[in-house]
Amino acid sequence: MTRDEHARFEELAAGYALNALEPGDEEAFLAHLPSCAVCERALAEHLETAAHLAYAADPVDLPPELLGRIRDDVAASGRALPPAAGPVVSLDAERARRRPLPRTWVGAAAASVLVLALLSWNAVLMHDRSQSDQRSDRLTAAVTLLEQGRRVPLADDSGRTVATAVMQGDRTVSLVIDGLPANNRSTSTYVLWQTGATGTRAVAPFDVHADGVDVVRDLPLVTTLEGWKAFAVTEEPGRTAPKLPGSAPVASGTLGA
Repeated sequence: MTRDEHARFEELAAGYALNALEPGDEEAFLAHLPSCAVCERALAEHLETAAHLAYAADPVDLPPELLGRIRDDVAASGRALPPAAGPVVSLDAERARRRPLPRTWVGAAAASVLVLALLSWNAVLMHDRSQSDQRSDRLTAAVTLLEQGRRVPLADDSGRTVATAVMQGDRTVSLVIDGLPANNRSTSTYVLWQTGATGTRAVAPFDVHADGVDVVRDLPLVTTLEGWKAFAVTEEPGRTAPKLPGSAPVASGTLGA
């Protein structure tokens, strides 16, 4: 077996540790594993790394009034709510076809990191080396960012976390995105909002450049908004943030106590 051929099995070891392999790849890896000490060590290292990522803050519940307040702001802007999205492929449903993850891996940041890793390794298997390296770089940046600052999971209407806000102090926030589709950078932008009892203010517009893993760094928090306690994300037409949300939120989450 050549070095390049064996490198593929080393990549499959990471995917197997994350329950991310297609049946054919999994069968090939399991047939190879008993005779390869290198892959046995690699698999053990990947499993240990994933276990370490489980030490994360518990998710916080969204306040029932949050989405209502955002929708009230939409109504005040005079814009109509967008039509409901058409059928989409459920990543959760696809995961259900595979072996269940250990309970100790449950947690807001840990779940986000596992999804990021799964998508990254799928990219390694499906794309050429250059594209895989780019996705690997985004994964590395995302994991590094999730280890810093205060994490606030942002969930869609189904409760699935599609982004995580990471606050660096009380002046900047970065986003680790895993589930928001790439926007059309000619006609639309995403906007991050701070919201609370005293109102809603735009933090900044941002773009999602790739489906799957993406990182947006160093957005300036609104320090003049008193009593704010939650984030929301909307997708808006145009390339600037409106004064008030013009669309229903695609993700939201609250600051913990």
